[in-house]
Amino acid sequence: MNPIFLDLFGVLLGTDQSTAIHYVAQTLGHPYHQTREILTGESQMQFLRREITFGEYLEQVVQLLPEGNQLVMRQLQQLLSSQLVAELPLCGLLPVLRDQAQIWITTNTTSRHIRQLQQRHPALQQVHGIMTSEMIGTSKPDLQFFTLALEIAEARAGEVLFIDDSRRNVDAAGKIGLQTHYYTDFEIAAQHLCDLGLNPQSDPSSDSVR
Repeated sequence: MNPIFLDLFGVLLGTDQSTAIHYVAQTLGHPYHQTREILTGESQMQFLRREITFGEYLEQVVQLLPEGNQLVMRQLQQLLSSQLVAELPLCGLLPVLRDQAQIWITTNTTSRHIRQLQQRHPALQQVHGIMTSEMIGTSKPDLQFFTLALEIAEARAGEVLFIDDSRRNVDAAGKIGLQTHYYTDFEIAAQHLCDLGLNPQSDPSSDSVR
C-alpha cells in the first residue's frame, strides 16, 4: 500500500471561513485563494495551538494582507470568530482509506496539540501515523520536512501522494518528487483518489484495491 500524506487543518479539520475570505477578497480586491492562504495560514495555526490570542491572530492577518487597514475590523472579527473547528468530509473517509493506503498526517503543530485534537476528533486515530513539525524539527514548506517525512514513512517520493490546501506546501513537495494534490474541494479530491485507483466511498471491510 502506497502512502498518502494528508495535511490536517484545511483538509481533515477546518471551519467554513468562505464568508470571511470572500469579504476580505472583495473589500481589498485581492485574489480569493491568496486571501485564503493568509487567513488560514501559520497565524491561524498559532491561534489554534493557543500560542497567541485571537486579537493577536487578527493583527497578524491584517499586517499580512495588502492594504489590510481598509478592513472593518469589527466585521472581520465577527466573521472569523463565529466559526468552530469541525471535521471536514475527507476526515470521515479515513477508516476507508486506511484499508487501501498508508495514511499519514503531516502538520505544522505540536504533539500536545495533536493529543488534544484526537480526544475531540477520534477519527484522527484512524491513521498509520502523525508527523508534526515539532517531531521533525522543521515546518512545511521546508524541503527538509518532506525529506524526513519520507524517511519516517520508509517511502520513496514517487510513491507518495501529498494532499494539502497550501499552494506553497504543495509546490515544495512537488520539488522533491512527491505526487501532489492542491486541495480546494472535497469532491475534486475524492475524484483524484479514484483516478489513482482508490475507492474512497467503499465499505471499510471490503478488500483493498491497492
